This record gives sequence, C-alpha cells and structure tokens, in this order.
Amino acid sequence: MSTREDTPRVGVVIAAAGSSTRYGGAAFKQLEDLNGSPLYLHSVKAALNTPGITHVVIVVPIGHAAAFEEAKRLQGGHSRITIVQGGALRRDSVYLGLLKLRDLGMDYALVHDAARAFVTEEIIIDVMEATIEFGAAIAAIPVVDTLKIVSDGVIDATIPRESLWRAQTPQGASLEVLLEAYHAAITQDFNATDEASVLEHAGVAVHVVLGDESNFKVTYPEDLERARGGMFENG
Repeated sequence: MSTREDTPRVGVVIAAAGSSTRYGGAAFKQLEDLNGSPLYLHSVKAALNTPGITHVVIVVPIGHAAAFEEAKRLQGGHSRITIVQGGALRRDSVYLGLLKLRDLGMDYALVHDAARAFVTEEIIIDVMEATIEFGAAIAAIPVVDTLKIVSDGVIDATIPRESLWRAQTPQGASLEVLLEAYHAAITQDFNATDEASVLEHAGVAVHVVLGDESNFKVTYPEDLERARGGMFENG
C-alpha cells in the first residue's frame, strides 16, 4: 500500500485559453452560462471532486484572468487552484500550465478541455490510473458510424471502423515526459490539437481507456444548447 510520501501527486490542467473561433468569436464559450455556472467551472469542479487529484491549473486567455476568478471561490478549493495566462496556440497554453504543475511539485499531469463540461469523476480516475500504470493515457470512444472518404461530393472509399476511436479528454502522462514532448513540439513547430498527438510525435506509447458519449466538447452554439437541454450531468 502506498504511503503519503510515495503517493503520486497528480495535477490537472484545464485548457480554457481558446479564442472560441468556431463558436463565433463574439464571446469566450468557456465563460458562457451552463446551468447557473460558467462552462469551464463544471470541469474544474469535477477535477477537484476526484480523489487523487492534488491541484488544478486553469489556463485562461491572455488579459482575461479576472473573468475566471470565480473558480477560486469554490468551497475549499481555492488553495488547490492556480490560474495562469495562456499563449497564442493551445500547444503553448498547455505547456505553460504544465510548467506551473512542475513548480507545484506534481508527478503526473492530466489535461482536460474546459469545453467538456460533463466529464465524470469515473473517467478522470480511469485516465489517471492508466496514466500512472502505463505512463500515458487518454479517454476515447470507438467510432460506430461508417466513415467515407469523399472528393467533390463522390465517395472514394470506405474506411474500416474497427480500429478507429474518437479522442476525448482528459489525456495524461508523466509530467516530465509530457513537458519534454511539448518542448519538442514547440521547438519543431509541430502543432497538435491534443496531448496524444504531441506524445505520439515524441515516440511515446499512449494507452486508451473508454470515455463516454456524454463527455462531448462544446464547439458550436448548438452544442451549448444541447448541453443546456439537461441530457447529461457531472458525476
């Protein structure tokens, strides 16, 4: 059994620094109201409520840190939350969040999209345990639709779906491994939309655990309306 001294310290980076371009750009979608709380805050609460999570770093848009201060007012959560300003790209923002986790003495890091408000404690735990066991892991779900390659409105080919999965977050790895992979990606100007891509680029094997359809990402306004429809709930 692990003692207090050898229990891994796991931190979560909530990636909330996006400009919401696909959402419309008029407002930060991560600050939109969802059932009485900003969208991003649902993920923060889920992380804080998950046993084994030591600290949460919220990476926010440059110049807008004050808009996210509500997170620090969570009951009992203020001492486990740090807000940092992000960079120009998601890659840069996550790297800044990971650097803060290293300053805080974390051993492992999970990265979660702020726009996935319905992540459950169970999914976080599954990814965290697989990350500690295998070194790197993500949540994902198998593709169930038949996929087609289409050119000019005509089908070119059908892609076998048996080995295809849709990546979700959280995605995690040993903190030092993830930092090294991100440093390489930035140095080589390799842009990726998730941690698994960055780790793959660095030659790191990434384990997959089963996510959930409810752990969807709010990308467009209609996604937020779907979320407000009450179909899903945290934990």
